[in-house]
Amino acid sequence: MKLLRLILSDLKQNITGKGFSGCLLLTALLCFTANLYYDSSAKNQYSVIQCIFEFDRDFMLNDITFCAENIIAGFVQGFFTMFVPILSAFVFIPVFSEERQSKYIRYSIFRMSKNTYYCGKFLSSVLSSGIAITAGFILFSSLVYILFPHFDEYPDYLQNMAAIYFGSGVFGGVLLKFLSVFIFGMLYAVPSLMFFSMIKNRYLIICIPFFLKYALTQTITKINLNEALSPQPNNDLLNICGIISPDNLLTVFYYGNFAGVLIYSAILFVLGFILYFVFMRRRTDCGC
Repeated sequence: MKLLRLILSDLKQNITGKGFSGCLLLTALLCFTANLYYDSSAKNQYSVIQCIFEFDRDFMLNDITFCAENIIAGFVQGFFTMFVPILSAFVFIPVFSEERQSKYIRYSIFRMSKNTYYCGKFLSSVLSSGIAITAGFILFSSLVYILFPHFDEYPDYLQNMAAIYFGSGVFGGVLLKFLSVFIFGMLYAVPSLMFFSMIKNRYLIICIPFFLKYALTQTITKINLNEALSPQPNNDLLNICGIISPDNLLTVFYYGNFAGVLIYSAILFVLGFILYFVFMRRRTDCGC
């Protein structure tokens, strides 16, 4: 019961904080930077926000790319995926840092065991990050649904071309996207928690996961490009890259190695929790 009360109390504290609101709004804003449409004749790439101002509704109704449900369910690109380690840390790191500076952690641990306190903080942090990221994506989705044509407005032949069924229908595809975004936000809160247990500088805690994700993304992109240009691509290497790619969790319910990506993500989650828990337990200052 103490663990549940701690999780609910911290969730309320995180959700009502400025970091949660900032994460939500920045997530929605960054989602609009995703590339949506490529004009092959003019050789121009248009983001979601550019399409809103550049094209009228009649033009959009001639291409299923502009379908609101298709944009929501198929969204995977943009600055959102790049900055998600920073966004997820916004929710709880400021609160954590204030507790650490005020030495309030000692009083909290005195009322419960260290194990309960550390586990509760971890779970409440990842949940609040997942909720904030998902709320921001839902805000983005709501605006897209208002500003872009809906699936049922398109003729049947264009509806058949839409890549949003994935065996779950239009509505099911959108719900699966919300679920994948929630898991995505939770997972990228773990590195910040792990570094929080090791170091005290809040800027390093927030920025190190971002640089690690960026380095891994660039490495995998180069490997995929080299294998694509190779006369004999290494399929095993490509499969591994598909599993460990930082952004594949967003499309895990639609295509790709479903079991491999989820198992890999679960291993990272558990490993991050173990490292966080071990380092916090070994701190002689109770995390302060």
